[in-house]
Amino acid sequence: MEQRLTFLHLTGERSADGHILARYICSCGNETIVGRSRVANGYTRSCGCLSVESKPGLKHGMRGSRAYSTWSSMLTRCRNANNKDYPRWGGRGIGVCHEWLSFEQFLADMGDRPDGCTIDRIDADGDYKPENCRWATPKQQARNRRDLVIVETNDGAMPLVDYAAKLGITKGAAHLRLKRGTLEGINYD
Repeated sequence: MEQRLTFLHLTGERSADGHILARYICSCGNETIVGRSRVANGYTRSCGCLSVESKPGLKHGMRGSRAYSTWSSMLTRCRNANNKDYPRWGGRGIGVCHEWLSFEQFLADMGDRPDGCTIDRIDADGDYKPENCRWATPKQQARNRRDLVIVETNDGAMPLVDYAAKLGITKGAAHLRLKRGTLEGINYD
């Protein structure tokens, strides 16, 4: 296995997953910043040029597809600290499994994105990986949020938004009544 990276210096920073970052120069002439341990253990061997060279002519032809857009956005919000959405994903420790750094593998695991669906993590605090992801409708995703309020009603436990719909009031009105302790059918004891 050919190692193309030559160490230049430490950056004094750490990646979102805690790796000490260092600047390297690749034998192709590009400079890159990568976790030092990833280079030491052979996980990263080039700036990316080795991967491109090892797969000549490999093109999935799906760059403009919904699945590619989802994959690209997922990687950006989890791995790019300059992305506006990074604090809510990568910044709080949400990562992407190694296999899904390849679009082809992501597509093989998830399939093309169905109309009206987006990617959803079943465990909202878990990483993006095959066993934790599904294509979900906006309604399914709304029921899987970290801030979902579940209320114990006379009819059993249910999301506050569903109970509000049952009562014929808005979600906002239900939140306000819950806060005031005046939401009917709720036991406040």
